Amino acid sequence: MNSYTGFVMFLLGLMLGGAGVGLSLFVLQQDQPRRYLKCETSDRKTKIGLMIDDRQRLFTLEGEVIAMEKIHNFTEYLIIAEWKHNLGMTTINLDRLSGNMEIIEKDTKGLPSSVEKFECNQATQRF
Repeated sequence: MNSYTGFVMFLLGLMLGGAGVGLSLFVLQQDQPRRYLKCETSDRKTKIGLMIDDRQRLFTLEGEVIAMEKIHNFTEYLIIAEWKHNLGMTTINLDRLSGNMEIIEKDTKGLPSSVEKFECNQATQRF
């Protein structure tokens, strides 16, 4: 085998090895389970559970699925959801990098009636 053939075999091995690594990373990413987060206020009086499914872009708060039309932003960094109801409006801001979540309740006039701040951590099991 001359040096040219050896070099071509070396490049072919690199490409096949890189493709194998890329394929395994793709398969691992597809099999990623849903993320369960346990969120609580700083005084630990209020606790809620979240489930985030990145594949189907689902966001579940305390067992209630937040409809896609209510979600304004769903990225790997931030989730913002907002919807109106008979008592006013609810806004949820979840910073996925820091794990901080803010739930803002506004009355029918649009004035904030309550603001709750939560710290969210990955739950090890489903709740």
